[in-house]
Amino acid sequence: MFTENPSKSINALIYGAGAVGLGIASCLLKAGMQTALLARLQTVEALKKYGLLRTGIFGQVCIPPSDFTVAVTLDNIPEDSQDFILVCTKSCDSQSAADELARHQKILCKNGKIILFQNGWGNADVFIRQFPKERIYSARVITGFIRTKPNQVEITVHADAVHIGSLFGQPITAVSPLCEKITQGGIPCRTETAIEKDLWAKMLYNCALSPRGRPRRSLWKAGRIRIHKNHHEPTDQRKLSHDAGGRIFHTLGSARRIHAGLLR
Repeated sequence: MFTENPSKSINALIYGAGAVGLGIASCLLKAGMQTALLARLQTVEALKKYGLLRTGIFGQVCIPPSDFTVAVTLDNIPEDSQDFILVCTKSCDSQSAADELARHQKILCKNGKIILFQNGWGNADVFIRQFPKERIYSARVITGFIRTKPNQVEITVHADAVHIGSLFGQPITAVSPLCEKITQGGIPCRTETAIEKDLWAKMLYNCALSPRGRPRRSLWKAGRIRIHKNHHEPTDQRKLSHDAGGRIFHTLGSARRIHAGLLR
């Protein structure tokens, strides 16, 4: 069962205890923040039995099971109990996450915020169909997390601080306490007034990391890039990357215009 803290300390719920969720949870718990994790049954059982272990470039952190709460359902979370809900699911699960949280939106405190720790663009647009814009914030994470076991996460690389801000012009002071706790827990984190540019940059960064990988394959499946079927025939990889880049910019530009339309 989840219980409210009579001292009115800041409470956070990690919605999705995958690699990113476990990594951010380890920071909040190390900083002494009241933290609960919502996860699948296998992860819940491992966390309850062994606790949470973080390894990697920021050092080792061991959190015993007694220091946090885990659950497979939102049903037992009291109303008006969560100051922050951190959505750490994959972008493809945004709709189902938004739907479930909307059904349990009373768990948020009066001024509670939902922060989307997700890749890609359009996640916030999904959530504002279910919640007021002033509740929704976005995080740019450019740190590498690998979940080595259901209850363990390794931080493998870190390029820049986690940035948190609003795509809808909301005050960043609302998420300052969360940023401070993440930083205290070992991963640099700060507020950002122009989070939009960081999200775009992260998407381009991801594409540039693998110009012959996922972006190429997805565009090829869509019939937008022609690749030689004969594997022995040389392919101009520079031209391929340039073509992929052009398509990526075109797609991102369309998404940006759609988002701008939602703000009107």
